[in-house]
Amino acid sequence: MQKSIYLAKSLLILSYSLLFLLIVSIFSISVWEPLFQASFFILFIALIGLSYESLYSAFLQALGSSRVDSALRRIGGVADIIDNLHEYTDLETLLRYTQSCLATLLGGGGAKLLLARNYLEADDSGSAEFLLWGSKNPQILNAKCAALSYAINAPEGFLVRDCPEEVAAELQSFDADFVIPIFCRAKMQALLLISDSTGVFAELRTILTFFARQFGIALERIVNEQGRRARQEHAFAEKTAALAMLSATIAHEMRTPLSGVRASIGGVDSYLPELINAYEFAHEQDADRFPMIRKDLLETLTDTGPRIRSMVDQANHVIDLLLINLNDKRLDSANYSTCSVRDCVEEAIAQYPFRRFEREKVHVKIDKDFEFQGVSSLLVYVLFNLLKNALYSLESAGKGVIHLDVEKGEHRNYLIFEDTGLGIAEDVLPLIFDGFFTTRSNGTGAGLAFCKRTLRSFGGDIRVSSKLGQFTRFTLEFPLD
Repeated sequence: MQKSIYLAKSLLILSYSLLFLLIVSIFSISVWEPLFQASFFILFIALIGLSYESLYSAFLQALGSSRVDSALRRIGGVADIIDNLHEYTDLETLLRYTQSCLATLLGGGGAKLLLARNYLEADDSGSAEFLLWGSKNPQILNAKCAALSYAINAPEGFLVRDCPEEVAAELQSFDADFVIPIFCRAKMQALLLISDSTGVFAELRTILTFFARQFGIALERIVNEQGRRARQEHAFAEKTAALAMLSATIAHEMRTPLSGVRASIGGVDSYLPELINAYEFAHEQDADRFPMIRKDLLETLTDTGPRIRSMVDQANHVIDLLLINLNDKRLDSANYSTCSVRDCVEEAIAQYPFRRFEREKVHVKIDKDFEFQGVSSLLVYVLFNLLKNALYSLESAGKGVIHLDVEKGEHRNYLIFEDTGLGIAEDVLPLIFDGFFTTRSNGTGAGLAFCKRTLRSFGGDIRVSSKLGQFTRFTLEFPLD
């Protein structure tokens, strides 16, 4: 840019010289008369004074280097800068963008940002120091220094050469020619330090001051957003802590009767077969007094012991996983075993408490099987959650079916769970795996969060895709065994 300025001035001198020679050649007869010569020089000097600024600007624009216009063209206009400034939602990207825009405006890296320490570091000590952002060896200004006190009283900015010697000395190490304070929440939270090495600041001062105010607005918006997120996280942490305490109490109270049930079922296993044989013998002796029990019911009774033990074990596994997830811990992989996806699906379908006509809506197509390392009862519980949600969706939509299928890949295996019921709205879709998020009045928001944590504990994951009114598809991913 400096080169363009020198070239424009040279062209301006050449133009006035050629104009002078042209006029001299036209008036060559009388130009040497003293009166005419005095008048001529007075008029020519007046012409130079009147036309210099406009002609100089015209030359700069012709060279594509007008100090204001060129800077604006390079960044697409100040309006675009401000629009983009207000798009950022985190401090680091906002600062990088601001630094880039200022460098472009000034035709080089002539701008620095001093930011309050509490924005750059997790500092709760109440320190009011200002740090130079982006520097490997951050320079510091203490809040009690004269420079900051002076800046607070100069909201439109100030030239370093015009400020008191004490202030200029404190700013000397920053190589700043001009300083603009930036306010957020009615307090000065940053300083824009400008080095005018290119000589363009005089014409950019208004723009830079406006830019600094907009940066303060963007900074305040981000601070407010961070505060809102912090409050949400705090509320979520309190809710999680309360739930963890409640869950631990419930788990303790539930484990005692579950242990009793499991111990008692040993007696059933020992004596039930003999009781069934005795009943069959009694029926043969006196059919009227001991009516025949259907064979399928007797077979169900025979399996009562193993089935109850399996249900107790599953309940204990679920309690363990809930407590581990609430304490932000992972399952111990040492307790994992090799599980079959097909067996888990069949067990879930067999044990789920379907209501009338619901089972017919579930279509299972497991032509291929694969194994994974995990806990089969926990995957069964994941399928229980998906079945419950899918059946609710079908009931609400008044239509649809459920499909389960398996796909084997080179790097991962997949269990596909899809229903053709209500579907999920696009704005809700990213939130469904969040803890405590639910769209149902009687929901807890724990089911799908549990599913995701379980799959991740197995080294896999769960993804969802949906189209409102058409389908919802859950893809359960498993690592290769």
